[in-house]
Amino acid sequence: MARKIGVVPSWESKLRTFLQEEGIPLEAAPGGEGVLVRIDEGSPKRECLPDRLYPEGRISCAMALEMARRLSIPPGQMGKLLNFLGIKIRRCQLGCF
Repeated sequence: MARKIGVVPSWESKLRTFLQEEGIPLEAAPGGEGVLVRIDEGSPKRECLPDRLYPEGRISCAMALEMARRLSIPPGQMGKLLNFLGIKIRRCQLGCF
């Protein structure tokens, strides 16, 4: 059973297509019921929260890894999702970003 990621209507179709093409075992769910993480609209460069991702936002490496753990997906798939959403990783634990 796929885990649900909440999404605003403007991203729902794009996200579903992306998840299917990449083989990421998450289900795009409108609204917020039963979701572990939401994709929300926000101002550009907004800081992502432990349970919310903002397209064109920023996220720390540690938080991205925690979200991957919560969603039960490998860090590499989390990285692909972040790239798709245009979210920049900062404070990389490997010193890459």
